[in-house]
Amino acid sequence: MGSTPSPPSRPTRKRKAVGSYVEHDEDDFNDDHQSPVKKAKNTHAASETSALQESSKKKPQKAKGDSNEPIEEKRLRRHRARAPGSYLEVKNRALTQRLTVLSRERCGTDELPEERIVIAGSTGNVYTVNVGLVPICDCPHAKKGNQCKHIVYIMLRVLKAREDVAYQLALTGTELRELIKNAPLIPGVETDGNDKPGEEQDGNRKPIEGECPICYDELDAKRDEIVYCKASCGNNVHRDCMKSWIQATARGKATCPYCRATWDTEEAFDGDLGNVDTKGLQRNEDGYLNVAGQLGLSGERDYSTYHPFWLIKMTASYTIPLVYLTCFLFLFGTTLQPAPRIAIYESIVCQQHYGSPGPHDCKIAPVQEELALLGGIERLSIIIPSILAIPFAALADRYGHSFILAIAVFGGCLEDGWGFLICWFPAVFPIRLIWLHFVFSLIGGGFTVVITLLHVIIADVASAEVRTKLFFRLRAAGVGASILGYAASGLMMRTSAFLPWAVGLASVGLGSVTAALIPRTVIHETNKSGVDEAAKSWTLRSSLEALRNIAALLLGNAHVLAMLLLVFICQLGFDSVPSMLAIYISKRFGWTFSNASFLSALEMSVEFVSLVLILPALTSSLPASFHRGTVFAKDKLLAQWSLSVLAIGLLCLSLAPVVGMAIAGIVVLAFGSGQDSLTRSMATEMVPPGEISTMYSAITMLRAIGGSISGPIYAWLYTVGLKQKGVVWLGLPYLVAGAFFVLAVPVLTFIHNSNDDKAGTADEEAREPLLA
Repeated sequence: MGSTPSPPSRPTRKRKAVGSYVEHDEDDFNDDHQSPVKKAKNTHAASETSALQESSKKKPQKAKGDSNEPIEEKRLRRHRARAPGSYLEVKNRALTQRLTVLSRERCGTDELPEERIVIAGSTGNVYTVNVGLVPICDCPHAKKGNQCKHIVYIMLRVLKAREDVAYQLALTGTELRELIKNAPLIPGVETDGNDKPGEEQDGNRKPIEGECPICYDELDAKRDEIVYCKASCGNNVHRDCMKSWIQATARGKATCPYCRATWDTEEAFDGDLGNVDTKGLQRNEDGYLNVAGQLGLSGERDYSTYHPFWLIKMTASYTIPLVYLTCFLFLFGTTLQPAPRIAIYESIVCQQHYGSPGPHDCKIAPVQEELALLGGIERLSIIIPSILAIPFAALADRYGHSFILAIAVFGGCLEDGWGFLICWFPAVFPIRLIWLHFVFSLIGGGFTVVITLLHVIIADVASAEVRTKLFFRLRAAGVGASILGYAASGLMMRTSAFLPWAVGLASVGLGSVTAALIPRTVIHETNKSGVDEAAKSWTLRSSLEALRNIAALLLGNAHVLAMLLLVFICQLGFDSVPSMLAIYISKRFGWTFSNASFLSALEMSVEFVSLVLILPALTSSLPASFHRGTVFAKDKLLAQWSLSVLAIGLLCLSLAPVVGMAIAGIVVLAFGSGQDSLTRSMATEMVPPGEISTMYSAITMLRAIGGSISGPIYAWLYTVGLKQKGVVWLGLPYLVAGAFFVLAVPVLTFIHNSNDDKAGTADEEAREPLLA
């Protein structure tokens, strides 16, 4: 191959590094830090360059008639015909995590130009990327032979490489020259000829266009706050980027990243402008300088965008099991309590009605009406802490989901303990004081926040391909806990009604400990703001603004609004079973409360089998057209099936003339148990990743409100049934609950995911059964 002419030189190009954030301390970033990179360049990169030059000297024999055909350049790594999955995963991390370019330097030769970039990673570690024939980086991921996010970020965001060039592991000489030639100018070093270096400018602001010289993201005045150099050149910069630039500058000495003129710091940046000297920085245990403090980074790695296999290896090995264990302990302790609480409530009300402690007929209408009222108002009071679900979710995003989860579980333990105290001293405290239990739910948000954060943590560490399965497994962990809870409750009640209640309190208390052990998950960050800045600006005005944003998210989309309506309607139906089953079976068929609790255990057992065996078998046996659908479409189809099954089961339970038919209805109900998990998975697809916590909080809040309202509704319906002639009217609450699920079917049919229209079928899932 003949020698390739060198690309035309740019005006006023300089062969020296642009000043980094710490302008007077370039050695820290370039000389000291880049020593391993220089070594790599002198050995590996140089050998690759000589290899290309040697290959160019060899003139292969040409066939006749081929004298005019160009010689194909050979790259030092295998050519990629298309972007592999590994590149797409790294690209997602590169474009969603916060990376900051500290300096750029042109090097190499005219024949084979190169560029060296010093970049701060998402945790603040300082790495060096050398873009040559084989782009290299000194980060741990790249040292293992992988194409790291820093290289991908530099190629796509900084150098503006074509996609088919960015995913290559090695470049040809022509690709490298074209890449460097068309790369954006280095601010402060190169100019386009329009601005003469060293010449004072008038400071007039230039049009807001192009990209920021610090983050290399597009300048958008509608989306971001933009500042400009008032002292000289008038070029525009993102305000937050300039703030980071100033904070990382030693002694707060700020200069324009374009013209190096002294920056006008009367821009009223909040906080300390930085009194940082990188000469005092020590390398961390991995051998890198770290500037997380200077750039306002948390220093913790965000695994939320990593490949599911990497997630399972790095975080799920601890996070997911602890989530399951917390769910198990919390729901085991919770389900131990309903039957003994009802029995104790009935005993206290019965004694107060007759005025003596002796054995009495406690199934008379006055006692049962008071019992239904106690339970109904107790559930209604849940509505008060449930409205705090969204604020507590915001706090969880800021301080850590596991931290707020632990507080919420502990608050639930105190809430249950309040009722235990009232019932332990019935002669001291009026029984209706149990209605004040909601006060302790204000500590962490109670049950509403617990369920929300358990799902949010899973959504944070799981991709769409495994999210639904993990939701079902979480549900299965809760169902398994409920099975044991209801069964153990019935057995322990034969000894004392207070025994299962006390054991339940201990289990919930232990759940708060396991919740605190869950590794902290990181929320999805935006490019321009972080959690620390949000925490500092928490004011009434920002709170109202957050509420307006939440309202816009939840109410601005008709399909999201329909989803919330569906959740509310379904919860009204769901709550009929746990709130009324023991009372209904005890009254209609003459069972004791301890025996009636075994029916709840039966329902949970069938639900567990459904989640673990029936749903996977069902999904694997469905036709191929089902598996070709999107995640949302498959979840929607299964949810429609679940709603139909729930309606049929409640109808059987309400009209059951014998206990056998009631048991059959309970079994059918269990087959629709996956509806809640399917709904959550659908909702996840309908909102941006950063709004998942808000969406889950709204769902759980509506579920809590629906459960609170359903308590008095079913208590009133049960009272109406008691006053009618014939025991068939006792099933009136379940008849109405079935009607709610019938109403939910058309609402679910209306719901549509607008993101599917944009993405088509790009999110096609692997053809495997749920829970596989």
